Parts: sequence; C-alpha cells; structure tokens
Amino acid sequence: MTIKQKDKIIEKVSGKKVYFNPSKLCSSIVLAGANKKQAEKICEMVDAKIKPGMTTSSVFRNTLRALVKEDLDIAVRYSIKRGVDALGPDGFLFEKFVEALLRLDGYHTQKNQMMSGRCVEHEIDVLAWKDRNYYIVEAKFRNDSSGTTHINQVMYADARMKDIASNKINNKDGSRHFHTWVITNAIFTEHAQKFARCAGVRLTGWNYPNKDSLQSIIVRTKAYPITVLPSLSRDAREKLTKYGLVLAQDILPYTKETLIRDFGIAPQTAAKIQKEVAQLLK
Repeated sequence: MTIKQKDKIIEKVSGKKVYFNPSKLCSSIVLAGANKKQAEKICEMVDAKIKPGMTTSSVFRNTLRALVKEDLDIAVRYSIKRGVDALGPDGFLFEKFVEALLRLDGYHTQKNQMMSGRCVEHEIDVLAWKDRNYYIVEAKFRNDSSGTTHINQVMYADARMKDIASNKINNKDGSRHFHTWVITNAIFTEHAQKFARCAGVRLTGWNYPNKDSLQSIIVRTKAYPITVLPSLSRDAREKLTKYGLVLAQDILPYTKETLIRDFGIAPQTAAKIQKEVAQLLK
C-alpha cells in the first residue's frame, strides 16, 4: 500500500490508545473484496479525516460510509463482523440475533425457554429444531470477539443438554434427538474443539468451522444484523430492537414515513436507513 503510517493516536473501545495504522485498514478492505486501487482510495479518504483522540468506532463508520458509496456489497462484507460485535454489551441482542439467524436457516425456534432436567431446571437461550433433531443452543457473546470460548463453557453447555435429555417429560414418545450447540461471535480454543468433536457437540464460531461458520451462515442467509447499516445511530438501534427488529430485512417492510411514525426515528436517519436496507437486500 502506498499510504504511510502517521503519528495519529486513536482510542479503542477498551479505552486503550493506539497509533492509527492505515496499512492495516487497507488490508481489511482488501479482505472484504476490494481491489488494491479501491482500498487505497478509501484509505486516503479515511486517513484525511483522522483527528487525535478519534475512536476506532468513528474510523470504522467513516470507512463504511466511504465503502457504501464505492461498493455496497464490499461495505457489507467489511461491516459484518463489527455489526455482530455491536450486538452487545450484555448478549441479549446476540441471543435474539441467533434465534433470527436460525429461523432463516430453516429451523423452528423458541427463545428463553425454561426446561426441566432430570436434576434441575434450566433456562435455555434458544431451543431450535428440524424434524426430530432438537438443539439446546447456548449463545455466547463476547464484547472482545478476539477472545476465546473455552472447553469448560462447552462442557457446561453439554451437561445441561444431557440433563434435559434425560428427563422423560421432554421426550415422552422417545422421538426427539437432543444435541448441544454453542454459537459465539468469538473463537473456540483447540481444547474446546477437540472435546466437541469427541462428544458430538456442535460449535459455530466466527470463522469455525470453515464451511459453516457464523460468518458464512450470515452471508448465505443474508441475515445481516441491523448494526451493519452505516446510518444506524445508537438511538435508532435501541428504538428498533426494542420492538424485536434485529435483522436488516426486518426493516424492509417499513417506509421512511412509518419508521418516523412507528419508532420515532429522526427523518434524515430514517431516509438513509430505508435506502440502505433496500440497496442491501435488492
């Protein structure tokens, strides 16, 4: 890349101060599908707007806005991970997103179910099923998606499933086959993966497994979280998710006028959101 790193300090979500690295930004844009010329053009535009003390979130939004004007498909691929990571901080939205994602992938679902095991009662993040296969889904959200989901978390999820499966009230006619499924926006440790392969636990991480990762499922089903939309403000996100709208396609039936009337979203923001959703899901 032709852009040289400058002594511009920006602030990460954690509060840590780091030097802005334009080469790293350019590489991430290329990984999203842009060619070298496109990436350098975007990097130059973003670099020109960097100010001391700017947050990484602001850098991301500036990059995303520039990408939307250049190529919406590339913009979406660039923003998917950040969009999923924005479904925090407590994991509640991530659970809703996981349920919506599984429904789009052909599963029947129920969220926040209380199920009695043979020993104790359990609150399940998501119960998902296809035919006779029932999955006790554990949605593990990490605010730091570079972190790891460890073997003890996978083993705990599997123990819950086995306790539920052993209670005959959950499988009166013996036709249900229960499985454990852990879904996270982070990564799994090697020990967690090894245990899962041995115990028959299904794992879905951001890039795991290769052909059926969280990222690939999102792209395949077009289950883009609303947080990938460049114009979505924090206020608009809270207003939309309050009524259960967590996917971009959930907004598709709404016009600018109904977004303003039904959710109290500012007119200018509503117009941009509606336009971006229409472009994204055309």
